[in-house]
Amino acid sequence: MSSPRVPALPWARRFTPTALAIGKATLAIGVLSLLAKVVALGKEMAVAARFGVGPEMDSFALGFAATTFISGLVINALPAAFIPAYHAVRAKVGQGEAGRLPAEILTLALVGNTLLMLLFAAVHRPLLQFLAPGASPATARLIRIAFLGTLPMIVFQGCSSVWGAALNAEGRFRTTSLVPAVTSLTILAFLAAAGSAFKVPWLVAALATGACLEALILGWVLRKSIPWARFRLVFPERPVLRSFLSQFFPVSIGSVFIGSTLVIDMGFASRLGKGEASALAYGARVPSLILSLSSVALATATLPYLSRLAASEDFAEIRRTLRHLVLAAGLAGAFIALVCIALSEPITTLIFRRGAFTAAHVKEVAHIQSMYCIQLPFFLAGTPLVRFILAMKRSHLLFYGTILSAVLNFSLDYLLAPRMGSAGIALSTSLVYVASCVFLGWGSLRILAQDASTKGSL
Repeated sequence: MSSPRVPALPWARRFTPTALAIGKATLAIGVLSLLAKVVALGKEMAVAARFGVGPEMDSFALGFAATTFISGLVINALPAAFIPAYHAVRAKVGQGEAGRLPAEILTLALVGNTLLMLLFAAVHRPLLQFLAPGASPATARLIRIAFLGTLPMIVFQGCSSVWGAALNAEGRFRTTSLVPAVTSLTILAFLAAAGSAFKVPWLVAALATGACLEALILGWVLRKSIPWARFRLVFPERPVLRSFLSQFFPVSIGSVFIGSTLVIDMGFASRLGKGEASALAYGARVPSLILSLSSVALATATLPYLSRLAASEDFAEIRRTLRHLVLAAGLAGAFIALVCIALSEPITTLIFRRGAFTAAHVKEVAHIQSMYCIQLPFFLAGTPLVRFILAMKRSHLLFYGTILSAVLNFSLDYLLAPRMGSAGIALSTSLVYVASCVFLGWGSLRILAQDASTKGSL
């Protein structure tokens, strides 16, 4: 990754070179991701028209939520630990040694994810009974198919996560931004092939196939574009392993708590009545799409740059860059949230109103969607703060924050779901991210204060 250039335009000189470089990378990632999300939106429209809001989609949503929770244990933590470690190794011992990391971490991921998949396959019955107590035999069968059929995605997504992190660490964002479209295209292809016979098992098979194809594409691109990256599977040496795991485990365990919010939300929704879980899933689609275009793009661009600055100990540049990023992200998120809340029902109608998705469904989902949109400015402002904490290798702060978020989410779900239905569950999620943003701000200020104190004593 090359050093950011000094801006030539007068207005651009108000920002740090790193902030501008991150902004340009975020814009590029966002545009490419938009292409992938357009395909994903077409997939969502086709799936909504095929299933609507009902028991069949409820069963899939519950089973897939469990898989998403399990994959979140490792998928989010792998790049968060890999990229700072990669830049630290490259700064200390050079490009050649850094090129060993993808194969070393992939070895760990393959072993760990396979064991995780087998473990949850063995205990799937009590887990699914917790998610859907009292489900009919037919519903329980669909939930089991959705869960067990998508479990192999954990292994495939682990490979994609490592290879994608290696590409992002070198600023090769193009492929990682576009490759998610592969799964959406696979689902559309399966839907076109099956026609009216397209049921939950077809959807499950399409998801697993798409995840496998994504991993293969990323591995091929990494081999072609980064020649010094090695692919022979081997366990990392002890110093590298210790450094990686010290960052990985707090983030991974924290993912248990933050990922449990989705499972808990779906559990509360399933107790509200038929169609509530699928309505909650549909209501989250547009906010999730916005965040996947904005927050994911910002996070993807931010971590490599901040990790490089942290490895070179350029803390003054980090401090200025972080201030600019948080302010810009928060203001952009507030504007997007206001627009989406004002236009929630027309947006829902445009995307979902067809086939089995009725006008009554539109009103319900639009209200849920508005509650989810409240989180946008706080989620976006917190994104560079999370990446800063990871770059500084203080992931234990994120671990504490996720525990607080999980406890708060359960408490708010318990209070709001009986009063507001699925909309209360969505509001609970937004309030959790408000509190999370405050916590991340406090943690970042504490790290900066400690750095200033340390430098002052030298």
